[in-house]
Amino acid sequence: MILWAIIQAIYVFLFQGNFPPGFFYFQSLFSTQELFIKRISSFAFEPSWLAHQVNLFYLPFWLGATISGTSAYRFRLWKISLENILFVLGAGVVFIASRVGTLALLLVLAFVALYANILLARRLQRWSLVRFSRFLPFVKKTLHFLLPLILVVAFLGLYMLGAVGLVYLLSYTDSRLALLFQPQALIEWVKLNRNPYVLFNNLKFAERYVYWVVGWRVFNIHPFLGVGLGNVGYFFERELPSFGWFLPEVMDLYYRASALPNVKSLWMRLLAETGIVGFSSFITWFYVLFKSSWFERLSKDPVFRTVGWSGLFVLVAFIFEGFSTDTFALPYLWMSLGIVSAVGALIRNSNDET
Repeated sequence: MILWAIIQAIYVFLFQGNFPPGFFYFQSLFSTQELFIKRISSFAFEPSWLAHQVNLFYLPFWLGATISGTSAYRFRLWKISLENILFVLGAGVVFIASRVGTLALLLVLAFVALYANILLARRLQRWSLVRFSRFLPFVKKTLHFLLPLILVVAFLGLYMLGAVGLVYLLSYTDSRLALLFQPQALIEWVKLNRNPYVLFNNLKFAERYVYWVVGWRVFNIHPFLGVGLGNVGYFFERELPSFGWFLPEVMDLYYRASALPNVKSLWMRLLAETGIVGFSSFITWFYVLFKSSWFERLSKDPVFRTVGWSGLFVLVAFIFEGFSTDTFALPYLWMSLGIVSAVGALIRNSNDET
C-alpha cells in the first residue's frame, strides 16, 4: 500500500500526473476509482479514504509499537524496527493525501508530546524537591514553580517552530498554504474572506462546510431523537444555505446523484439523525474505550501494551477524522477498536482468575 502510494506521489509531483497506461490497469484491479492526476490514493477509492485507513488502522499500531518498544519482527536496522520505518513512511503518505487526515495525525502527535511533557514535568518536580531541599523556603518554592514553567514555554516554542516549518514544507504542494508566507497577499486575502462561506470556498472547502451546516440545522429542528439514520437527506433542500446553490458539487449531488445527499461528517450525522440521545450514547462508548485503552497501556504484556497505546491513538485521530467520514460502513474504526475491546476482555479475565 505504502509502496504504491510512493510511486503515485513520484509521478504526481515530478511528472505532473502523466502515469503510464499500465498503471491505470493495475489500479483497476484493486479499486473502482481511477488514478487521480494531482493526488495519491494508493488502493483506496479516494485520497481522504486512504488517509482515514492509514490513520485509524495502520499508524496507531506502528506508533504504539514504537512507543512500547516492541516489534512483531526480528528485523533491525541498527536499533530501528520495521514498525518505526513503516510509521515514518505512513505519516508521509497521510501528509500528502489529505488535509483532514494531516490534522488528525498532528493531533495524535500533539497528544504524544503532551503526555511526554507531563511525565517530564513530574520528573523535574521530583528532582527539584531533592536538589533544592537545602535552599531557603522562598527560593525553593520559586525554583520549584519556575522550572516546570520554563520547560512548558520552551516546549511550546519548539512546537510552534515545528508547526511553522511543517506548514512551510506543505506550502510547496498547496498554493493555499503558500499565502501564509506572503504577508501582502495574506492581508488582502483575509480582507476578502470575512464571510465564512467565502473563506471556505477560497480554501476549496465550502462544500463540506455547507453539508455540515445542513446537519447542524436539522439537529436544531429535531434535537432529542433526530430524524432517523439515513434520513437527513430528506431535509437537504429545505435546510441548504443559500450559498450552497452556487456550488457546482452541491448542485451535481442534489440533481444528478441517485442516492440521498448526506452531511459528510459522522459527528454532524449523529447529531442530525440520532439527536442528543444517540450522540451521547456514541460519546459514552467512545469514553469507555478510551478508559479501556488507558488501562491496557499499563499491561506487562508488550502486545497488550501496544494495543492500549494504539487504541488511544485511534480515538484521538477519529476526533478529526469524524469530520471527514460520512458513513458507518468504513471498517477501520470498528476493526481497531474491536481489537482494543478484545484485549480489554482478556486482561479482565486474567485479573479475575488471579
